[in-house]
Amino acid sequence: MKNRVAALVFSALCLVIAVAFVGCANNGVSSPQAQAQAENRAYMSQVNQTMETLNEKLDLFVDAVSRGDAIGMKTQVDRAMESLTALENLEAPEALKEVQDSYKSGCENLKLALKDYVNLVTTTEDFTAIDAAALETIQSEYDAGVKALKEADEKAASL
Repeated sequence: MKNRVAALVFSALCLVIAVAFVGCANNGVSSPQAQAQAENRAYMSQVNQTMETLNEKLDLFVDAVSRGDAIGMKTQVDRAMESLTALENLEAPEALKEVQDSYKSGCENLKLALKDYVNLVTTTEDFTAIDAAALETIQSEYDAGVKALKEADEKAASL
């Protein structure tokens, strides 16, 4: 009887050790799905950080516009361009390539709108004489950029 109890205890102990060993062995290996999810999260984290920085820089641009500060506008547009370029240059995981394409499209439109706006404002001496048609074109470029960025966010959220 003692031998039988000892054998059962020994068997249970071996089973616990085997389960623990298998559990430890699997901790270092991740499944392809887990790896893809980690890459997607890392990419979206980079996107979010870049967008936060861009929003801060655009707020400073708007502040410079409200003050009529042409030098400040140019400075803040240059800084915003850096963030837009950073967003364009992010490497997206395979599952998010289409999302990245939408971000790139949005960045291109926003860059064009910002550049055109600064050129328009800095080449006009009288702000009341700014060409309304040119301003509408710039607004359309800006709206297209914002729309593309929103579409990219929606695509990412739907995955």
